Amino acid sequence: MAAMNKDFPSLLLLCILFFKRMEYYMLERCINCRSFHNELDILNPRGYIRSFIALPHPGLALYRACIELESNLASISDKDSLVNARKLYESALKTYDQDLSLWRDYYLMETKMGTSETASAVHWHAHKILKDTTALVTPDL
Repeated sequence: MAAMNKDFPSLLLLCILFFKRMEYYMLERCINCRSFHNELDILNPRGYIRSFIALPHPGLALYRACIELESNLASISDKDSLVNARKLYESALKTYDQDLSLWRDYYLMETKMGTSETASAVHWHAHKILKDTTALVTPDL
């Protein structure tokens, strides 16, 4: 039997919490969650995420939940997760480009887990879209 990844319990817990949050989200939106859930591979959380994001007009709350999962995985040194979180932010910003808190969260993630170049690129992109990015680096009061 192959050795178990030392982070497996925490990854499993994150996945279970994510699945529960997504089921709640789907029930809130009056979608038949049971049949949708049965079509998904429960052991493949990224497949699960892609299935939700592929739904027509995914809401910002759904994007945020998916980003939170990938960010949490990235914080425990899963290198693919940081790339996936960036893709999710970029996808969310295509629809919600005027959402300052989304830009701020993206910028903060890059300052904590990314490089100075990626953080600068996000800041520059936000400045180009929003025009005023002072709130990007200023915490809410």
